Amino acid sequence: MNPGKDPNAYLAALTNEFEEKYKTAIAAKMIDEQAPNFKVTDIKGKEVSLSDFKGKIVVLDFWATWCGPCKKSLPAMQMLVSKYKHDPSVMFLFIHTWETVKDPKADAVNYLLTHDLDLPLYMDLKDPATKKNPAVSSFGVKGIPAKFVIDGNGKIRFKSSGLTWPNEAAVRELTTMIEFCR
Repeated sequence: MNPGKDPNAYLAALTNEFEEKYKTAIAAKMIDEQAPNFKVTDIKGKEVSLSDFKGKIVVLDFWATWCGPCKKSLPAMQMLVSKYKHDPSVMFLFIHTWETVKDPKADAVNYLLTHDLDLPLYMDLKDPATKKNPAVSSFGVKGIPAKFVIDGNGKIRFKSSGLTWPNEAAVRELTTMIEFCR
């Protein structure tokens, strides 16, 4: 196709062109919405809110054990958590919500343990008065899995719902979103 030209240089140029188009496509999804100052509880019972993570990039993943696409997305999320485990500026909150079982905390913990997933687990339990899960409701989520990437100033920069597949594509997409928040 390119006689007399260096094939490695040609391939590098194509790769760079693809990377720029990919980043442009992700940048086009960037938004600027104030995130609600939600509250959730970790599995030890400690309540946290968005303001506890000021200055950090926060990735929220609303999920449930009854949700097939949620469970299918968790291995990719484990890859992402492992990738950023030494980066103190990026935090992950896996928020179990819309529970359908009597003991949702035990259900969620058991699911993660039996599937070799080491993810920071938080609970968004139904408010007995309103019968709604307050954190997921405050984000206006209509379906799960739902992911939000929030910058260090508390602005939602990216949001997505559904399953991105394969795992490597999900990791790449979320990595690009996280890096745009720096």
